[in-house]
Amino acid sequence: MLDQLSLLGKRITTDLVNELVGVVSDEKLLELVELAISSNIAETVKRARELMDLGVDPMVLMSQMATLIMDIIAGTYQLVEARYGDSLFGGRSCGETV
Repeated sequence: MLDQLSLLGKRITTDLVNELVGVVSDEKLLELVELAISSNIAETVKRARELMDLGVDPMVLMSQMATLIMDIIAGTYQLVEARYGDSLFGGRSCGETV
Protein backbone atom coordinates (compact mmCIF):
# COMPACT_ATOMS: atom_id res chain seq x y z
CA MET A 1 0.00 0.00 0.00
CA LEU A 2 2.88 2.35 0.76
CA ASP A 3 4.10 1.90 -2.81
CA GLN A 4 0.67 2.80 -4.13
CA LEU A 5 0.52 5.89 -1.95
CA SER A 6 3.94 7.04 -3.07
CA LEU A 7 2.78 6.89 -6.71
CA LEU A 8 0.21 9.60 -6.02
CA GLY A 9 2.96 12.15 -5.75
CA LYS A 10 1.47 13.58 -2.57
CA ARG A 11 2.87 13.73 0.93
CA ILE A 12 1.66 10.63 2.78
CA THR A 13 -0.42 11.71 5.76
CA THR A 14 -2.88 9.99 8.07
CA ASP A 15 -5.72 11.91 6.42
CA LEU A 16 -4.65 10.71 2.95
CA VAL A 17 -4.46 7.09 4.11
CA ASN A 18 -7.86 7.36 5.84
CA GLU A 19 -9.37 8.84 2.68
CA LEU A 20 -7.95 6.14 0.42
CA VAL A 21 -8.95 3.30 2.74
CA GLY A 22 -12.40 4.80 3.33
CA VAL A 23 -12.25 5.23 7.10
CA VAL A 24 -12.84 8.23 9.32
CA SER A 25 -10.31 9.76 11.71
CA ASP A 26 -10.94 9.51 15.44
CA GLU A 27 -11.32 13.29 15.54
CA LYS A 28 -14.20 13.25 13.05
CA LEU A 29 -15.77 10.25 14.78
CA LEU A 30 -15.67 12.04 18.13
CA GLU A 31 -17.28 15.11 16.57
CA LEU A 32 -20.05 12.93 15.14
CA VAL A 33 -20.60 11.15 18.47
CA GLU A 34 -20.70 14.50 20.29
CA LEU A 35 -23.33 15.77 17.84
CA ALA A 36 -25.40 12.62 18.30
CA ILE A 37 -25.18 12.90 22.09
CA SER A 38 -26.26 16.53 21.94
CA SER A 39 -29.49 15.40 20.21
CA ASN A 40 -28.77 17.71 17.28
CA ILE A 41 -30.32 15.35 14.77
CA ALA A 42 -30.18 17.63 11.75
CA GLU A 43 -26.49 18.42 12.19
CA THR A 44 -25.65 14.78 12.98
CA VAL A 45 -27.30 13.58 9.77
CA LYS A 46 -25.68 16.41 7.79
CA ARG A 47 -22.20 15.54 9.10
CA ALA A 48 -22.72 11.81 8.45
CA ARG A 49 -23.83 12.56 4.88
CA GLU A 50 -20.79 14.77 4.34
CA LEU A 51 -18.54 11.90 5.41
CA MET A 52 -20.32 9.49 3.08
CA ASP A 53 -20.09 12.01 0.23
CA LEU A 54 -16.32 11.92 0.77
CA GLY A 55 -16.38 8.19 0.06
CA VAL A 56 -16.77 6.69 3.52
CA ASP A 57 -18.79 3.48 3.40
CA PRO A 58 -21.85 3.78 5.69
CA MET A 59 -21.24 0.31 7.16
CA VAL A 60 -17.61 1.18 7.89
CA LEU A 61 -18.73 4.43 9.54
CA MET A 62 -21.24 2.61 11.76
CA SER A 63 -18.65 -0.04 12.63
CA GLN A 64 -16.08 2.61 13.56
CA MET A 65 -18.63 4.50 15.65
CA ALA A 66 -19.70 1.33 17.46
CA THR A 67 -16.07 0.47 18.20
CA LEU A 68 -15.36 3.99 19.45
CA ILE A 69 -18.43 4.02 21.68
CA MET A 70 -17.60 0.60 23.12
CA ASP A 71 -14.01 1.71 23.79
CA ILE A 72 -15.29 4.83 25.57
CA ILE A 73 -17.77 2.81 27.65
CA ALA A 74 -15.10 0.24 28.53
CA GLY A 75 -12.74 3.03 29.52
CA THR A 76 -10.06 1.93 27.07
CA TYR A 77 -10.21 4.98 24.81
CA GLN A 78 -8.00 7.89 25.83
CA LEU A 79 -9.69 11.20 25.07
CA VAL A 80 -7.31 13.90 23.97
CA GLU A 81 -8.16 16.49 26.60
CA ALA A 82 -5.90 19.17 25.15
CA ARG A 83 -7.72 18.98 21.83
CA TYR A 84 -11.30 18.77 23.05
CA GLY A 85 -11.13 20.40 26.46
CA ASP A 86 -14.50 20.48 28.18
CA SER A 87 -16.67 20.42 25.05
CA LEU A 88 -16.85 16.65 24.69
CA PHE A 89 -19.64 15.01 26.71
CA GLY A 90 -20.70 18.33 28.18
CA GLY A 91 -17.52 18.72 30.18
CA ARG A 92 -17.92 15.35 31.94
CA SER A 93 -15.30 12.66 31.81
CA CYS A 94 -16.25 9.28 30.33
CA GLY A 95 -16.24 7.58 33.73
CA GLU A 96 -18.22 10.26 35.53
CA THR A 97 -21.80 9.46 36.52
CA VAL A 98 -24.54 12.03 36.31
